[in-house]
Formats: sequence, structure tokens, C-alpha cells
Amino acid sequence: MSYVNDNSFLLFPVDTSFTEEALRNVIEDHLVSLKNAPDTVVHYLQPVDTYRYENNLYGYLNTITNISQHENIYWVIARLNGMLNSSDFGPKHTQLYIPDMGRIQQIYLLERTKQKN
Repeated sequence: MSYVNDNSFLLFPVDTSFTEEALRNVIEDHLVSLKNAPDTVVHYLQPVDTYRYENNLYGYLNTITNISQHENIYWVIARLNGMLNSSDFGPKHTQLYIPDMGRIQQIYLLERTKQKN
């Protein structure tokens, strides 16, 4: 599976033993649990916004106040909603699953601990 090269995805400074690709693979492995997590928010979309920001998920996410300061999870939001990149966003979407940043940090820290052992 290929992805847009988007270095803003790095959540934390990572050492060389835990690459961006490895982190993306870990997130991919946790998509179902992230989507079903009790702290994942369902954000309902207005049709006018899906047309206005068609092919620009990241642009739309910039308009959501409580999400815009967390650009580093935009890729996770895209993947959680079945998109491979920002340009997959459009009128066919009626809602977005927005994961809790704390849960993503837990996944990262747990995997990073495993990498060190």
C-alpha cells in the first residue's frame, strides 16, 4: 500500500529504530480498535462542506477548531475513514471518525517500548 509522503504525520521525535513507516504500519494495525474506541468522536459533515472541500480533507480539517492544532493526526483521520490521502475526501462522506490524540500517543509509546526490548 502506498501513501502520500507527508512528514507532518510524525507525532513525536522518534529515534532511528522507529521510523515513520514503522509508525504508520502500527497505526494501520490499530485502525479497527481506534475506530471502535469509546473516545473516538463521530463528526457529522454538512453536504456544503464536503463539496467545498472536495479532494481536500486536510483543508477541511483545518476548519475544525479542536482538530486544526493537531495536523500531525490528519493522516490517521484519513486512514480511519477509509481514505489513502486528502484527495479522497468528498460528497460521499457524511461523517468522520476523529480519534483521541491520547490513544494515538499510547499506541506509539507502547510500540516504541516494544522496539527497544
